[in-house]
Amino acid sequence: MRRALATLLLLVLAGAAACGSNGSTSEAPPWGLGSAALPDDETGIEAVITAMPERVGGLERTVGTEGIAAYGEDAGVMGFRLGPRTEDTPAGTASEYLRLLSTGELALSAGEMEKEEENLEGPLVYIVFNRVANGRHLYTIAFGVPDSETVFVVSAGSPVDREALVRAFVEATS
Repeated sequence: MRRALATLLLLVLAGAAACGSNGSTSEAPPWGLGSAALPDDETGIEAVITAMPERVGGLERTVGTEGIAAYGEDAGVMGFRLGPRTEDTPAGTASEYLRLLSTGELALSAGEMEKEEENLEGPLVYIVFNRVANGRHLYTIAFGVPDSETVFVVSAGSPVDREALVRAFVEATS
């Protein structure tokens, strides 16, 4: 049930992203995530979400519960546990989840995913992508530690806001 809720929340967050500034980011992904101490349990996820700042760039925080720090209707940070692999949930680790997302086997709610960059090997696995859903751009990075059951997703209406939220996430983990 919690996994289904996390997937639903990801889809809602993805569908809610509005068009924003389409500026370029300051450096290549993953924007400092390699130095982040990623939590691997629900308590740790909630601690990071709680530690997210009230304001990131021009984005003001509106929600901070159930593994989500939302910034208006346009952006947010989410962490969730995958749990054990089942028939309904084919991915049990971050690496498996991101591979399924990368190959299109894990479908998004709407819109075609355009991969900007991916790293599915090493100590941090991630996919950076964008898509247009319902006429709106969504810029996202999904990431985790390969063998962890925890996945994080940062989404925003612009690449600049996505990077700013990732950097705020890195700070929140320290």
